[in-house]
Amino acid sequence: MTLCFIGEVSDSKAVEEALSTVKYKPFKLGFTELGNFGDLLHIGTRGGQGVNNLVNDIRKAFDAAGIDYDRKKFTPHITLVRKSTGNLRKITIPTADMMVKKVSLMRSDNVQGKMVYKEIYHI
Repeated sequence: MTLCFIGEVSDSKAVEEALSTVKYKPFKLGFTELGNFGDLLHIGTRGGQGVNNLVNDIRKAFDAAGIDYDRKKFTPHITLVRKSTGNLRKITIPTADMMVKKVSLMRSDNVQGKMVYKEIYHI
């Protein structure tokens, strides 16, 4: 789940410092229905104020630090498939909840045509 997209940055330490000021309590996140944004298949989530407060606090920390980020309206979802070509809508989504106890700053690299993700910091 992308809470705040920052794109390419030359100074990840500034991002880490901004994130270190964000405090949050673990919260419950549940799954809802399948959806799509074009050819991106995702599962919707429900997390009440926990996830929304966290996103707002991250954005405030980035604003205070002068870190640019994508300011689109936050729509909570978990990406399942990018560039889907088949009929993946037949997937059954279980009713489930999970506790969010950790938030990670991820680096993504395109390696031989595939996205590779690596955690570089967490709160």
